[in-house]
Parts: sequence; structure tokens; C-alpha cells
Amino acid sequence: MKIEPNYNAKSSHKFPAVNAFFAFLIPVVRFATNLIIVVLIVALLIFMTTEVYDVLQTSFLDPKGRNFLHDVAFFLVFVKALKILTSYLASYRVSLNYIIEISIIAPAIEIIFAPDKHSLPLVIVLAIFSITNLVFYIFWSDRIIQLDDKFDARNIKHRV
Repeated sequence: MKIEPNYNAKSSHKFPAVNAFFAFLIPVVRFATNLIIVVLIVALLIFMTTEVYDVLQTSFLDPKGRNFLHDVAFFLVFVKALKILTSYLASYRVSLNYIIEISIIAPAIEIIFAPDKHSLPLVIVLAIFSITNLVFYIFWSDRIIQLDDKFDARNIKHRV
């Protein structure tokens, strides 16, 4: 017999002050977390804007000095990061699927487009990490998606 957790159950401690403290603490922590996420989103957007400006400026002044493919791939990682942050802000959780995707993409981009910026041992570690996550994703992607969907469905059911 599988026992499901009761998400609607209220905590009942022997001391009412503990309940009052947690009733106060949880909204404060949620507010602080939301504030941090919003600040991170704004900072990421500002950084992306300055990077786009830098790419456009140097593409006219020194076109051979830029690696445009690396820049495009770099922005794709930032877009994924924005997707993760906004997803967390909306649902207070991060999809395991998003995390695995970015853990595959980010090291692969550094290996493919900027291997000269890193030492050989670091490139090897990044390659092993990226390939391991890719193999994990290939074999278990359906299960990961099912777990994410199941968790979403359970949270929606218990929020109502």
C-alpha cells in the first residue's frame, strides 16, 4: 500500500507559537525568493542587452575578433536560463527537463565554440559531464517528462 503525502494537512505542534512562527515565516521566505528571482531576471536581461550591444558594436569594428556562433549559442543558454527562472517564478519549481537540457547545452557550447578559452583537463571534464547528461536524457527522457507532468498534476490538484 502506497501512502501519499497530505499536502493540505496543517502542521500541528504542541506549541501554538511554533505554528504562528511558521505561518509568518513561509510567506516571508516566498516573498524573498520571488524578489531574488525577479532581480535575477532583470539582471540577466540587462546583461543580455549589454552583450547584444557589445556584439553589434564589435561586429562592425573588428568582425574577425568575434565568434558569432559562440555568441548565438551563448544567448541560447541565457534564454534557457530565463525560461528556468520564469518557470520557477510561476510554479515555485524547476522542471527537471529544463535543468538536464541546460546541463547538456552549456558545456557543449563551451567545448565546440570556445575550447581555446579553457584548459584541456577542464574541456575533458565538461565533455564527460555533457555526454553523461546526454546519455541520461536519451534513455530516461520519457520518464523525466512523466515525472514532471505527474508532479504538476499533483500540485494543481492540491492547490485547488
